[in-house]
Amino acid sequence: MNKQEVIDEIENAIPDFILNDFQRGKETGLTDALELVEELDEPEKVVVSKLEAEWLDKLKAYYRHREDRLYVITRQGWGNDFCFSCHGEQIELSYEPYKGKEDIESVKRRLVNAILYGYEVEKEKLYTVKFSNEDFGKFYIGIFKAVNKFGISSLPLNDDDVKSWFTEDELERFKFWNNPAFEIKEVTE
Repeated sequence: MNKQEVIDEIENAIPDFILNDFQRGKETGLTDALELVEELDEPEKVVVSKLEAEWLDKLKAYYRHREDRLYVITRQGWGNDFCFSCHGEQIELSYEPYKGKEDIESVKRRLVNAILYGYEVEKEKLYTVKFSNEDFGKFYIGIFKAVNKFGISSLPLNDDDVKSWFTEDELERFKFWNNPAFEIKEVTE
């Protein structure tokens, strides 16, 4: 049960009208309890990468009990990696994304906190692409979804018809990233 569920339960238990001293005492006690619960600090959800979230989802699907999931994570470093076997398949969380960025102990701590307090997936940065040469004008690159083809637009649209916001991986795959012919800007919503 989370904090909001406790608040809802207490609010529903507070009598709507007072008929006697018992109900007055009940209403006073529940109101005091409600004020205390509202002051509680609830741990925030941990922000994990998309790769970590996929691994945690598989871990949760295979291990029903939280203690088993915590064991798989905390045994890392004792001759084990972040891995487990599921129906004969080895499910592993790669170390590659962490090299040079953070130590494995902080990754372990984040994954443990994700199991204990819940998690949300880190939002990937999105970028727009436009021609950097002024001879072409200020045209943005987009994909027309209906025909799945690249096109140009005077505005960076991102709707049901056109996709003009791309992840870094997509831009690298399309050869726009680090290409001097194009100007890349981060989307700020």
